[in-house]
Amino acid sequence: MLPEPAPESEALEPDAVSPPTFRLGPVAELTLTGVLVAAVLSGLGGWLLERVPDEPDRSCLGGASSEVVAARPELSADSPRKSYQDARRLIREENARVDRAVADHHGTARTVVHIGSDVAADQEGQRYNAAVPELRGIALAQRALNDEARNDSQKVWLRVDSRNAGQDFADAPRIARRVAEDARKKGSGIIGVVGFSKSLRQTQEAVRILGRAQIPVVGTTATADLMQVDGYYRRVAPTNSREAAVEAGFARRGNIMDDGTGKCSPAAAAVVVKDPRDLYSDEVGTLFAERFGARPVTLEYTPGGRADGGAQGPGEDGVARTDSISDLADAVCERISGNPRTVVYWASRALQFSAFLDDFEDNTACEGRSLTVLGGNDLTTAALAGEYADRPWLRLYHTVHVLPAGHPRLSDIAKKFNADYARRFGSHDLWRDDGRAALAHDAMQLMAEAANRAYRSTHDVERSNVQIGLDNGIRKQGASGYLDVGRGRSVPRDKPVIVLHHTDRGSEPVLYCGAFTQNPAGRITRWGPHGEFRCPRDS
Repeated sequence: MLPEPAPESEALEPDAVSPPTFRLGPVAELTLTGVLVAAVLSGLGGWLLERVPDEPDRSCLGGASSEVVAARPELSADSPRKSYQDARRLIREENARVDRAVADHHGTARTVVHIGSDVAADQEGQRYNAAVPELRGIALAQRALNDEARNDSQKVWLRVDSRNAGQDFADAPRIARRVAEDARKKGSGIIGVVGFSKSLRQTQEAVRILGRAQIPVVGTTATADLMQVDGYYRRVAPTNSREAAVEAGFARRGNIMDDGTGKCSPAAAAVVVKDPRDLYSDEVGTLFAERFGARPVTLEYTPGGRADGGAQGPGEDGVARTDSISDLADAVCERISGNPRTVVYWASRALQFSAFLDDFEDNTACEGRSLTVLGGNDLTTAALAGEYADRPWLRLYHTVHVLPAGHPRLSDIAKKFNADYARRFGSHDLWRDDGRAALAHDAMQLMAEAANRAYRSTHDVERSNVQIGLDNGIRKQGASGYLDVGRGRSVPRDKPVIVLHHTDRGSEPVLYCGAFTQNPAGRITRWGPHGEFRCPRDS
């Protein structure tokens, strides 16, 4: 477990010492004084030798045997398609329960539309898939919320209408337009939308379409600041601005660069890899470069190539452009060869990262050289699935939005969610610790809280009332941290960001910052082995 930060209290005044009631003679007094001074100086010198090291602390971040890890489970024997269909079946069964309750006059029901992406086409695709855990989180939340509605007549039963927007949300704008048309129909019961697990140009456009139709939206794991196109969109994940601030501070101050002797130091330079056509990648890569400082070089890699083609060296903006993984690997190798304390900030997607590692290991002059990489949440699912195992030369840090199950910092709500998830999907499930299920659960919780407030105050639930509930502000404990939104905030204040270190036994937290719970003890404001660094705080 990471050491607790030292308390920030003022030093106490020393107790007063009464003078002795006897006196020595002058010679004896001088002699004793000299002996005492010599003893004090000798002791102080020894204390200084012990307390003032020749060099600063160079112990590497990671390797705490007592830290709770996000364990690395085996891939499921089920196909991704089967896991996806099983989650959809849970939602259909719950929708049927809602219909029975309404038919028996046991409550009022409304519909929340979920817009998600298609599932991976093959077994290997599980390593990069967000569709299954998001759908599972929504299914668990729907069941729990309807259990509350069964016991409380002042709460609304919720149906979930899950719509597939295709691979990488290719159909998201079309689906959004269809939802807007359906919502205008009398008696549709649609009160809002949850989903959008990725920040892409097409999901941004879909959010804009829903906003023009005045439909409240609560996003799940999409983090780009640019997803915020209007006041109808909120999300439960931290923004790219927050993540980049945490990650840049971690790279500049944390002992993450191994010199080969087991000692580490902070990064002195950085190489940023991003895809300029990907909304998330382009934004978070730019933000990290700005916050890291020291003029990092940015390598733009576009899968499938750019229209103009051809690799280009760094321009005045410090950006080099390449269209092949092999050129990208060579460029990274050149940078770390020039400065071994260079961290690679991977802002691109996980699928390209695996291809990059293969090329870097086999086809560059850096074969066998240590490589330190810091990446975002897109790498987390693949890392937890063991995608980057058996690469002893890779030192990988990656971010996530929840602490591992069993961590002592988890709130009671998070513990209950993890227990429910394990009971339904298994404690060694691939997606238990990657955060996507918890964020989807919390998106449903926010939408339901706004709907329930509207129902209690008006005995009706319209989209406009749900939007008013979100605008007025909601403070609620979630599975992914404390949810404090509304009143000018579209994102929960100080939402948790965790940095994990990838190890043979699993991924261990080496930094965690943010509001994990409402009470002060659950608000982590410092990080580091001795709590010496301040966590970024939202304004």
